[in-house]
Amino acid sequence: MQSLKKPSIKLDWNNGSVDGANWRERAGLALLRLAAVATRSPERPGFSKMAAGISALFPSDKFIRVQFDDDTVYQFPYGDAYWSVLCAPGFRYEPEIDGFVRRCARENIDYVFLDCGANFGYWSCRTSSKAAGGQRAIAIEASSESYGHAMRNRALNDNRFEAHHRAISDENGQAVTLFGGHKHEQRSLIAMSETDCGTETVRTVNLDGLNSVDLAHEKTVVKLDVEGMEVRALEGGTQWLNGDALVIFEDHGSDRDHLTAKAMKERFGLRIFAGSPTGEFTEIVDFEQLTRLKKVRRKGYDFFASASPFWIDFMLTAPSR
Repeated sequence: MQSLKKPSIKLDWNNGSVDGANWRERAGLALLRLAAVATRSPERPGFSKMAAGISALFPSDKFIRVQFDDDTVYQFPYGDAYWSVLCAPGFRYEPEIDGFVRRCARENIDYVFLDCGANFGYWSCRTSSKAAGGQRAIAIEASSESYGHAMRNRALNDNRFEAHHRAISDENGQAVTLFGGHKHEQRSLIAMSETDCGTETVRTVNLDGLNSVDLAHEKTVVKLDVEGMEVRALEGGTQWLNGDALVIFEDHGSDRDHLTAKAMKERFGLRIFAGSPTGEFTEIVDFEQLTRLKKVRRKGYDFFASASPFWIDFMLTAPSR
């Protein structure tokens, strides 16, 4: 864990105060904040290029360590083109999921959080925090680079969540190729083009192979952020879907046929809901609603799906205040 000893810039998420930065790094952070705010709508267009330019102009090899308004610490490399949006004080990443997590904490709902495609472990850090109710979280990440960052964040948060270097799929123990270039958030088991080169080999695991969760007695939340592998992941998780499971999945704005959402409803028999930053939900009863909701083609939209009477009642009920 060499990077835990490496100098880091400490950033308070709530008030934006900075500690451990020199003048060059402070200037870079100030510009990253401006870029995050300026590109917040509709979906951070151009932020990654701006972050790359800023970090080249004001370079640093340090890590940024964000302290949230609970007991969560989250670390990422200075100038990271994806996570540097957190440099903006109060920025809420994936606000619909944030609203769900906060509502569950207010209503004292316990669950096991399965973080499939965990990247650097953001949601595993957040759901396992005291403010979120100290949920049991299991992070699964295919990329060895991202998994290394997740393990460092696990250590920074008292090792309070599990982590596995595996790729979620429909079968266990297969050796598969991971594709994707420098954008760690887009690595996938699916080649996006003929020129997309494999970066490494990783073993698969399926949901039903995770026998450390008591599906008969525990409520579960399965977050699928696996770059096109959502359907295959659920094909390997029939035991989960038969229990009190809630699935959080992405249906991308560029997919005007809503193929992932249609599979959730038609293949797996799940009811689909749109979330909100306040923890309120709206049921999706026809796919025209998705067409109206998915206005930005470059954006990934998070939706919630379940066949569990508990979770369906939860989403149909107005949140407590």
